[in-house]
Amino acid sequence: MLIRQLYASSVARGWLLFFIFLIAWLGLTYDRGFNLFDEGNAIYSAVLIMDGALPHLDFLTLYTGGVYYLYALLFSIFGVDIGIIRLTLAILIGTLAVITIQLATRFMPYPWSFLPGIVFLLCFPLNPTAYHSWYAVLCHIIMLAAVFCYLESSARRWLFLAGLSAGAAFLAKQTMGVFSLTALVAFLLWSFPVLSTDRYRWADRLLRGIGLGVIAMVYTLYLDQSEYTRLHEKYVYLTAVWCLPFTLLPGLASNQSAIDNNKSILIETLMISMAGFLCLPLIYAIYFGWYDGFQSLVYGVFQRPGQFLTVWVSNNQFPRLTFDIQAPMGALLFLLIWPLRPVTRHWRNPFVRYGIWILPCAFLLIYYFVPLVLTIFSLASSFSGLLSWANYTIFFSLIYYGPVLVPWLALILLIAARYHPQTVGLTISRQRGLAAVYIGHVFLFFCVYPMQNGMYLTFMMPTTLLMLTIVIHRLWSLSSPKDISAFGWGRRSYHALRLVSLLAMPLIMAGAFLIWGTQYWIGLKHLGQRGQITWDTRINLPLARGDWGFSLKPEEAEPIIAVCEYIMTRTNADEPVFIAASTGPLLLFLSERHTPSRVLFPMVTPEEVDAIPASIERSRASYAVLDWNHMFEDSDPLQQYIATHYHLEKEIGEYRIFKRHP
Repeated sequence: MLIRQLYASSVARGWLLFFIFLIAWLGLTYDRGFNLFDEGNAIYSAVLIMDGALPHLDFLTLYTGGVYYLYALLFSIFGVDIGIIRLTLAILIGTLAVITIQLATRFMPYPWSFLPGIVFLLCFPLNPTAYHSWYAVLCHIIMLAAVFCYLESSARRWLFLAGLSAGAAFLAKQTMGVFSLTALVAFLLWSFPVLSTDRYRWADRLLRGIGLGVIAMVYTLYLDQSEYTRLHEKYVYLTAVWCLPFTLLPGLASNQSAIDNNKSILIETLMISMAGFLCLPLIYAIYFGWYDGFQSLVYGVFQRPGQFLTVWVSNNQFPRLTFDIQAPMGALLFLLIWPLRPVTRHWRNPFVRYGIWILPCAFLLIYYFVPLVLTIFSLASSFSGLLSWANYTIFFSLIYYGPVLVPWLALILLIAARYHPQTVGLTISRQRGLAAVYIGHVFLFFCVYPMQNGMYLTFMMPTTLLMLTIVIHRLWSLSSPKDISAFGWGRRSYHALRLVSLLAMPLIMAGAFLIWGTQYWIGLKHLGQRGQITWDTRINLPLARGDWGFSLKPEEAEPIIAVCEYIMTRTNADEPVFIAASTGPLLLFLSERHTPSRVLFPMVTPEEVDAIPASIERSRASYAVLDWNHMFEDSDPLQQYIATHYHLEKEIGEYRIFKRHP
């Protein structure tokens, strides 16, 4: 009877269909997108921890190390295998989708609430790799969910849980943990007054605005560290962070209940959140101090990443918006922004009335519309060239610039709800919830710094899609021209608005799925001029630790298999092998061997690289594996040591295997 009642519910049927889609989708994608360097380094570090090693002390890393301990725990329970990690990633992504849907249910009914989760799953093939950031993003979303629970119940334990989630994000990736904590602090500044009397309301608002402005200034200075970041990228970041003070100017942050109680609870909420944040990092630090590794932990977590942050920057940055390739997505988003323009007529403050439009309009004008017109004129002579350009750049730009401009849509919707709450359909609680998502998204945006590529933008997809769906749903819910009369829209504008709202989400879904998702899911490699389709072929590795859970292209897998088998047949299990290659940790993991060196990745000091020969000498490693462009090729002491004590025995693809002289 219960099952029949659940099935009779449309919401229950929706959840059932979603879980069927979730399991099928993750079953098709969980073994794709394995990163030979990053994931190889993570899983080998977990094996080292199982053998008693400490991160930062016994082996070097740029991350806090919490993910390594999670992997070590999973390996201890289920066995050492790559498939365990890939399955964990699939569960993580599914959890992210479910939490995103649960947050969406606070703003919209079924089936609208399922859209952000489904579209996020379609965007997942953009970055199907078990990076540390995915775990930090999950903690960040859990923090937002805890904030939602606090807004609904006012129970302080939810603030503690929010801080605890930010602390867990810090253990996964220290920068994102700090961003999560800052987002939580910024939201509390937004929510609760500094001055507790109604008489000083504007002074209170000014003080909190200064607080948010200081936060914006700090992050602006943080952005200016990288000399590799172009002015265009810096402008993109600034548009995100400097809209924070705008949230206070229209008076959205008034917490009347706290004002009426004539006491400020800001300090109390900050202390509870900070206590939750410090719990896990303090336990982690005490653990390292017990083994005399506290100084190494501090240096590895705070100092080492800063030394290499401005150097190790991806070349795959935000696309240059030149005359030959542009981003017409700006036109689509502007169509969503422009109907809200009449709302500004009701704003009393002229600075707010006009200033809110300066940054987005300048962004759209300078970087979208002027080059777009020139591009269309230049390609008008070739219809096929124009079609190919539009097919790629429209969807490409949706992925790249959606997380930048969508927050402005949410901010304008918040301001519109302030003056037209019944028409917009956002209650006070929903306004506060949307503000929490908005502020959380602003600081989650910094996870892409300084590597401005599309892969990192997928980490912001949950909050981006959540805000975009809320905006579209609110615009779509305007049921008649009478309801929108307060905005000054006519009948034609109303129908055009509903058409744009209807098409916006399917466009994003089609772009994410057709342009990017097919590369990993279907395996589409090339579409010929006459319709010939070339498919990717992938194979599993016939090794004990890699026979399921991930697949590689034959040209990637075959050299790895050959090197691992060569090492395993010529060395004992307890015999160290030195490997200097980008895939070194993965080779060590698959061959079940250990390296004598603390260095596993290239972002180390010259002194640490020059100390590698001494480590090899102490271990008397019989074999050394180098690739042609190995990460330590600039180290003269290491080159001389290899040339003096080893001779080339075999070459397998890009790998050179050296054997120690008798």
